[in-house]
Amino acid sequence: MDMSRQLTQTLKDLLLERQIDAGATGTEIPLWVFPSETGGLLHPHNIRDRVFYGLLTKAKLRRVRFHDLRHTFASLLLQNGESPVYVKEQMGHSSIQVTVDLYGHLIPGGNKQAVDRLDTPVDKAVFEADSATSAQPATGIIVPASSDRVDYQRVAERKVGVSWWPISELFFQQLRIQSL
Repeated sequence: MDMSRQLTQTLKDLLLERQIDAGATGTEIPLWVFPSETGGLLHPHNIRDRVFYGLLTKAKLRRVRFHDLRHTFASLLLQNGESPVYVKEQMGHSSIQVTVDLYGHLIPGGNKQAVDRLDTPVDKAVFEADSATSAQPATGIIVPASSDRVDYQRVAERKVGVSWWPISELFFQQLRIQSL
């Protein structure tokens, strides 16, 4: 798992502090970030009960499970725009499906960005059968290039005094979708 530069520096500072203390007292440097009172491995329950819950109480934060930090890590990565593939690797999930099932709802603007891409005008007028893949059969629809389009909005506004642009835009979006 990757560590931030700040966390890396904090751990280096802790090690340096422990080296100084060990030199001054003639004791060994603990091998663990959270050692037991004797410098050995701290039992996981003690990490949770003594260290973690103690820190939450000191910080006046509500009590959460230690495992919730794992979810927070993944959630923050995705909400900051990191790719689900990167999050999968960091979390050690067996497949991208696990990551998407658990955290897919947190990917910001995923659907909005897809819809916004439909606003890009279609430059090619013809989508031919030989360019389609087996997963995307040819539609046989010919979409006029943007310069050849009739300005339906202006025509409608002149004839009936009402803008129907949202309806026409949906129509052209459907043509783009079918042609992809």
